[in-house]
Amino acid sequence: MSRRGGYTLMEILAVISILAVVLSTGFDQTSSFFAAQRVQAEALTFIQDIRAGRYGALADQMYHRFIVRGDGLAYRVQVYDNAGLTDVANIDDAKTNYNSTVWASILDAEEREFDPSVTVVFPNTLRVFFLRPDGMLVDSPTVNGAPLGDNLATFTYEGVTLQVNFNAMGVAASTEYYEDY
Repeated sequence: MSRRGGYTLMEILAVISILAVVLSTGFDQTSSFFAAQRVQAEALTFIQDIRAGRYGALADQMYHRFIVRGDGLAYRVQVYDNAGLTDVANIDDAKTNYNSTVWASILDAEEREFDPSVTVVFPNTLRVFFLRPDGMLVDSPTVNGAPLGDNLATFTYEGVTLQVNFNAMGVAASTEYYEDY
């Protein structure tokens, strides 16, 4: 500080540069925190919807299905509206027809869309699976439908990746990864 009570230009520049370093470090951490929260929110909704379908199948003793829209940006969790899935045509329709009229949504909306800023990747071979009345996740809405093996759904946003592992018993685990800069 000079004799007149003011600060020199060098003192002001030193304070500004120190503040810039501190704020830039804090911004990266804050950005990572919010990215993790966004990814976690999408994955948690996905997990809750699988569980809702599973518990609904147990409670109603009716087949439920989880089907991903063709573009992968939305999905539906639905209950079968008719008495039983005995007709082969109904089974094929259940595996392929996203807009089938014999399935009714159990979600608070007809379908659940993912946040467009979050990238979601499902296994290519698994666009639809069924929840049997005994709670098992299977590949076909029949008594002899094969139980699902381990499958990963990957959620990514700004260097944060979260993988959800689901199998015949429901959601098995989730793992979160952070990209270091």
